[in-house]
Amino acid sequence: MNGHRQRLRDRFNDFGPDALKDHELLELLLFFSIPRRNTNPVAHALLKRFGCLSGVLAASAIDLCSVEGVGEGTALLLRLVNEIARRARATAIARKPLSNLRDLFSYCTELLLGERSEQFFAILLDARFNLIRAVRLAVGIPDSVTVYPRLIAEHALKAGAAKVVMAHNHPAGNCSPSPEDLKTTESVSAALAALGIELAEHIIVSDSEAYAVKAKTGIWEDCRPPQSAEDAAGALSPVKVVEYLHTLDDEQLDQIIAMLEGTEVY
Repeated sequence: MNGHRQRLRDRFNDFGPDALKDHELLELLLFFSIPRRNTNPVAHALLKRFGCLSGVLAASAIDLCSVEGVGEGTALLLRLVNEIARRARATAIARKPLSNLRDLFSYCTELLLGERSEQFFAILLDARFNLIRAVRLAVGIPDSVTVYPRLIAEHALKAGAAKVVMAHNHPAGNCSPSPEDLKTTESVSAALAALGIELAEHIIVSDSEAYAVKAKTGIWEDCRPPQSAEDAAGALSPVKVVEYLHTLDDEQLDQIIAMLEGTEVY
């Protein structure tokens, strides 16, 4: 088994990720959480259960642990890779001001795409639409989450934000605003206006579309803008995350996990 692991590592290091099939990349990643067992059957079982690599990485901890051979540590590792890659892509989008709907759609899509429970973010911006941070305020069952205007106002004041963008997802697939979404937009807008803070927009994301509540417009295509070669090189993919994890010791991995367990995204 050790010989197989070393051969897999050597192929990855010598010839790059394209030299490995999907299940082999997954095998390689699982080495970090399954040190003394054959990870090949686990990799195949994960791909069969979730369909593809992206499905594996986006799966919930509960669903991952339902696969034979996957424990809490392995589930955490898989979710960690997905989260690091997604946050890196979102950070790349937010290098410039989020001053137009296109970029807001792209940023919110990176935050929320693929989530199977409804989640709510407050995206805090300065007066020039530069990102201060995004804060996850609520997580609920599919299509059910409650957000309080006071909580958004508290985070905005604490961060010194001049503008706020609300963002949440509709896991069921229809991103048209519900009556509750419209009511929340109005109540949060009024609460923030009383403090001199603008509610710039409320973005709703599904797996296939995004909708801006205040602008009353949607986009029905891939929301990610085309990347320049420079941007593409700077944004992390899951494969690059695997490469990076290979360079870390146990203490550094623990620090990354502790960082990701916090509430604030950026």
